[in-house]
This record gives sequence, structure tokens and C-alpha cells, in this order.
Amino acid sequence: MLLQGTAVGMLLTVCCCAILCISQEENGETQSGQRALAQTAAIRDKIQSIMRATLKQGEFTTREGIKAYTRVPPLNQTIDEVRRLGNGAIPVLASYVNSSSPREQELAMRFLSTFDGGLIVDPLADFARHSAYATNRAQAVLFLEQAPPSKALPIVKEVFNSDSDPYVKKTAAEFIAKHADKD
Repeated sequence: MLLQGTAVGMLLTVCCCAILCISQEENGETQSGQRALAQTAAIRDKIQSIMRATLKQGEFTTREGIKAYTRVPPLNQTIDEVRRLGNGAIPVLASYVNSSSPREQELAMRFLSTFDGGLIVDPLADFARHSAYATNRAQAVLFLEQAPPSKALPIVKEVFNSDSDPYVKKTAAEFIAKHADKD
């Protein structure tokens, strides 16, 4: 009987230790996930701040009191600031494909184009395929110049075949002609 009691006690001890270990592991994963979410939120907030400030530089009011905008490219120090945020900035910038502002979309693509070519293919492809603005779809094709041609060319061919806008088609055709020998 004593042996059975000892065995049961050991079994209970092992089970409790297992539960405690699993609980601590899950807690560690939860903390790690929370840190990643906090970091993503910090990157999103920083990019939003940079976007607002950069776009603000292109705003002005005419003598007649009309608010107007001009495209002002971001300063090199601003580009460096975005790049210092690391690859975590890429999905945040890519989310601007859903922006209702063509200026925000264009600026997000400009920032994306400064990252490693292989990492920007999918985000720029989304802009080329899905932007509500033809000018930005064409601009996305031009920014795909920063990506490896072997990855960019199939996307640009798809855009050429599917986009109905003449400017987008012309931009895609020029890209295809320039890179036809790399197919």
C-alpha cells in the first residue's frame, strides 16, 4: 500500500510539474507575442507620423485661400528613418494600398522601394494590381524596377494583361520591353 501511495504521489508530482512547465511556456509565448504586437504598433505609429509630416511638407494655400498639394519627395534623412525601422516596416507600408489618399499610397510605395528588392515584390504587386488610382498602379510598376526582374516581370505582364487603363498598360509595356531579355 505504501508503494502504491508513493507511486501515486510521484505521478501527481510529475503531472503538476508538466502542467507548470506548459503554463510557463505558454506564458513565455504570450509575452513574446505581446512584445511583437507592441513593436508592430510602435512601427505603425512611427510610420504614420513620418507619413503625416512628409505629406504636410507638400501642402500650401494659394493667395485665394485654396488649399493645394504638391509632391515633395521625402528627405534622405526621412528615408533613413523609415529604413531604420527594419523589415517590420514593410507590412505597415504595404497596408497603405487600402488608403483612400493617392498621396499616401505613392509615398508608401516610395518608402517601400528603398528596401531590399526581394522583400518589396509582393507589396508593390498589390499596389500595381489593386490601387484605386491608375497613376499609382503605373507608379508601382515603375517601383518594381527595384526588384529582381525575374520576380517583377511576371507581375508586370499580369498587370499589362489585366489593367484597362492606357497609362498603366503603356508603363507595363515599357517595363516588359526593357526586361524582355531577362525573361
